Amino acid sequence: YGSVASYLDLARRDAVFELYSNGGSIEKESMMQAMQHYKKRLSVMSAPPDAVPLDFLAPEDVDRLLKTAKEAFDFTIIDLPPQLAHWSSNVLVMAETYFAVMELDMRCADNMLRFLRALKSEELPFEKIQYALNRAPSFGDMSGKRARMKRMAETLGIEFNMLLPDGGKQVGSAGDHGLPLAEAAASNALRKEMKKIAGSLIKIMETQATATL
Repeated sequence: YGSVASYLDLARRDAVFELYSNGGSIEKESMMQAMQHYKKRLSVMSAPPDAVPLDFLAPEDVDRLLKTAKEAFDFTIIDLPPQLAHWSSNVLVMAETYFAVMELDMRCADNMLRFLRALKSEELPFEKIQYALNRAPSFGDMSGKRARMKRMAETLGIEFNMLLPDGGKQVGSAGDHGLPLAEAAASNALRKEMKKIAGSLIKIMETQATATL
């Protein structure tokens, strides 16, 4: 269904559905016409107005769309569905970094174990994955959650690269009002951590750009 447009209070446009329907002719001009812009800082390809099946896009159409986006923007962020589609592997192969967001419960641990098994059986680049724990316990946590976090990581054979703190009611409120946390609650702990992550990605890009000069 997509929620990015909802969280930014943007309309869902028919132009997106038309772009997907003509996947074989995706180019920069048609992609830009289908996108919306949030305060001239963020270009957004929202979900279509109506729900479409995950197999609506063919893998080659996804490749074409991602290549076009990479040529047009410095950063391309893809909000993937929780289900695996037949083009999910295309995104993983083309991505420089794949963020896997989890929570501290058995359902997430079980799903991550199945996900990693699927990647290994298909010989896909699981080393690109960075593991983020949502609503992560603080360093001063006394409830035993940090011990549970450590056991989960050891069981899965992973390392949590990012610990995203619980932003509390401010996060839900910002989404309900169609505002990013930077505007609704700039001092929120979750927003501060996400800003650090964004900064690290920019440094990586600058390093790569310098290396190619």
